[in-house]
Amino acid sequence: MDFDAVRGQVVLVTTRAGDTTTWGYDGASWKKISPVSAEPIARCGARADYDSVRQQVVMFGGCADDCDGGSDGAACANPLDDTWTWTPDGWRQVSPATTPPPRGHHGFAFDRSRGRVAMTGGFDASGTRLGDMWEWNGTDWAEVATMPVPAPIASHALTWDGEALLSAGGNHRTGAPFTLRHNGQRFVDPCDNNGCTAVPGSSEEGSAVYDPIRNQVIAFGGFGSAPRSTWRWM
Repeated sequence: MDFDAVRGQVVLVTTRAGDTTTWGYDGASWKKISPVSAEPIARCGARADYDSVRQQVVMFGGCADDCDGGSDGAACANPLDDTWTWTPDGWRQVSPATTPPPRGHHGFAFDRSRGRVAMTGGFDASGTRLGDMWEWNGTDWAEVATMPVPAPIASHALTWDGEALLSAGGNHRTGAPFTLRHNGQRFVDPCDNNGCTAVPGSSEEGSAVYDPIRNQVIAFGGFGSAPRSTWRWM
C-alpha cells in the first residue's frame, strides 16, 4: 500500500487465491481499479514505494509461493526478481539491463535526497539474509557498493525520515533491537553517538512511514517483543 501524492489517492495491491487486485482510496471510499494491462502475479513479501520524481509506484520481488520469513529464518519460497511500475494507466513490467538477485521481505523506500528508490537486504530462497543495497533510477538497477548495510538483514522497515533513510527492526544476526540511519555514505547506528532514551523492541515485518506535517517517522507493529507498540523517530 502506498500514497500517490500527485493523484491524491492511496494505492493498495492485494493478492488472494492466486489473483492480484489493485484498489484506490480517495479519502472517502475504496474503488477497484480495473486492470488495463497485465498485473503482477500473486505474491507475498514484496515491497513497493512511491517514486515522486517519476510519479509512479515501484515494486520489486516477493515470494511467489508460501512465504514465512519469520524469526526462524525460513526461506522465501520461489523468490522473484521482477520490477513493476504502476500509474493510473495500469501496471507495467520493466525489463532493466541489470536485475538484483531474487528476494522477499526486503527494505524498500524512495530516497528523496537522491531521487532514487533504495532496496536493502531481504531473504533469498535458502532463507539466507542478504546484506546488499541497490538503487532504482527509473530505468535500471545498480548495486551501491559504497553504501553497505552493516549486517545482513531482512523483514525490516525502511523509510525516509525527512533527511535520510531510516531502517528499523528486522531479522538480523544479533536479534537485538536494531535502528540504522543512512549518513550519505553508509548506514550507521544513530544511537551510538547521540544516545537514545528508548529503543523499540525487536520486531519483524513492522511498518514505518514518514509524517511530513510533524516531521517524524511513525513505526508500528510487526511480530516480536512488542507487536502492538507505536514508536516515533524525531
